[in-house]
Amino acid sequence: MLKLRILLVMPPTESAIKRIVGTTGPPLGLAYLASMVREEHDVRIIDGIAGELTFEDVMRIIKHYDPDMVGITATTSAMYDAYTVAKIAKNVNENVFVVMGGPHVTFTPELTMRECP
Repeated sequence: MLKLRILLVMPPTESAIKRIVGTTGPPLGLAYLASMVREEHDVRIIDGIAGELTFEDVMRIIKHYDPDMVGITATTSAMYDAYTVAKIAKNVNENVFVVMGGPHVTFTPELTMRECP
């Protein structure tokens, strides 16, 4: 079986919770996905909010890890940041498989595909 390198990403974005409370919850959806594939694949999670990452940081991580697949999650308020991560991933490696999920994509899949093919 082919062992894939999978990078799951919570994009860097403005978080009112982080700004006001000083912390944020973990990206549980990404953690659940990672737990399902970690036995068969090399999977890593980056949390752009908790890690206070920039898009340049995300680009460096993608270049260094060289994933076969990038999974991105986002709420509606973070979708344009998720699109930016998808574009970065494709700019680093045009053959990387990019998957998006999260509440926004679940409820507006056609719009998401139009905005970020």
